[in-house]
Amino acid sequence: MENLKERIEDYFSQVQYRGDDETTQSLKPDFIRYLGLIDHTNDEDFTTAVRIATDHYVQKYELSREIGTSKPTVERWIEGKNTPHPAMRPAVIEWIIEKLQE
Repeated sequence: MENLKERIEDYFSQVQYRGDDETTQSLKPDFIRYLGLIDHTNDEDFTTAVRIATDHYVQKYELSREIGTSKPTVERWIEGKNTPHPAMRPAVIEWIIEKLQE
């Protein structure tokens, strides 16, 4: 898991730097796999997953609307200032996975 997490974070930092949409799309299967493996109780894992998802695949507004929270709340999650209760996190990750598989 740690190797996959490091790989995902490294890939996406390179994509962010280059702004490469083709690479972002090619990484989608790995990112979906990563989302399925993260520890929902780990704040850093959750924050990283939501940050990558909103940077590359889903809009913050759409995520907030679908899970019933505000966009500023989602932004606080991304910044690591706050995270939802661990019991709510699986639903957030599942929604992201479903959205990516559309």
